[in-house]
Amino acid sequence: MKRDSRLSSVLHALLHMAEQERPMTST
Repeated sequence: MKRDSRLSSVLHALLHMAEQERPMTST
């Protein structure tokens, strides 16, 4: 599944951004 690769990348980036906005201690 290479198509998911791009989506995964975007989702990962979004997750990182969200974590920086509201840091969570190992959910």
